[in-house]
Amino acid sequence: MKSMTGYGRSTWEEGTFTIDAEIRTVNSRYLNIITKLPAEIFSWEPQIKKIMGESLTRGSVNIIISYVDSSKRNFPVIDKDLLLFYYKSLKKIAIEAGDQVPSIASFLNLPGVINIDNMPPCISQEKWEKIREVFLKALSNMEKMRQEEGEYLRKEIEQYCLEIEKKINRIEELAPSVYEYYLEKIKSKILEFSRHEKVEIPEESILKEIAQLFEKNDITEEIVRFKSHVVQFKATMNWKEANGKKLEFLLQEMLREITTISSKINNKECSTLVVDLKSLLEKIREQIQNIE
Repeated sequence: MKSMTGYGRSTWEEGTFTIDAEIRTVNSRYLNIITKLPAEIFSWEPQIKKIMGESLTRGSVNIIISYVDSSKRNFPVIDKDLLLFYYKSLKKIAIEAGDQVPSIASFLNLPGVINIDNMPPCISQEKWEKIREVFLKALSNMEKMRQEEGEYLRKEIEQYCLEIEKKINRIEELAPSVYEYYLEKIKSKILEFSRHEKVEIPEESILKEIAQLFEKNDITEEIVRFKSHVVQFKATMNWKEANGKKLEFLLQEMLREITTISSKINNKECSTLVVDLKSLLEKIREQIQNIE
C-alpha cells in the first residue's frame, strides 16, 4: 500500500556538468503530471511523463529538472537598437494620441527584440541517458517515501479495523436480546389492545404479525455483509498494486450497511456503537484519501 504523498531528489555533478532532479507528489483523484524543464531537455518531456505514468496510477506530480553546463553559458541577446526604435516610435504615437506611454518592458515580446539563435540546442542521446539516470534515482527516492508512509497508514487503519470488528461483534451479540425485548413489547401491546377493545385476536395472527415485524427489522444480513466487507478491506490493504479506489468502494459499502443497521435497530447501546462505527469509518475515509 502506497501513499500518494512523496518527495524524491537526486543530484549528479561531473566537471562542468550539473544535473538535479526533484519530484513531489500529493493526492489527487487522477494522474496529473506537471513538469518544469530547461529548454535543452524539453523535447524529452514525453519520455519523462511516460516513465512517471508507468510508476504511478494517480496523484498530482510536480517534476523539476535542472541541467547546467558551465562551460557553455549561452544567454539570449537583446537587440538594443531595435528595442529603442520600437519604444521611440510608439512613445511618439502615444503622446500624439494623448495616451499613456507604455513601459519599455512591454516591447520585449515584439519580433526581433530578443535573439535566441545562440541558445543551446537539444541535448544529445548520451546526455539524456545521464539525465534519465538521475531522474530515475529521484523517482526511486520518492517511491521509498511513499511506501514508508503507506505502511504507516496501513498500520493505523488496521487498528481502526480492530475497533470496528469489536463493535460490530457487540451489536451482533446484542441483537437477539433487542429483538426479544421488542417482540415481547409488541405482543403485550396487541394483547392489551385486544382486552381493551374486547376483541379476540387469535394467537396465530399475533405470531404472524410479530414474525413480519421481526423480518422487517432483522439486521443479520447487514451484519454478515458488513463483516465480509471488513475482511475484504483488510485483504486489499496488503495488495502490492494500487488499491486506493478499491478501499474507497469497500468503505462506502460499510457505511451503507451500518446506516441500514441504525435505521432498523433502536437500542441505546446499539445506537452508541453505531455512532462509534461511523466515526471510525470516517477516520479511515480521511486516511485512504491519500492512498494510491
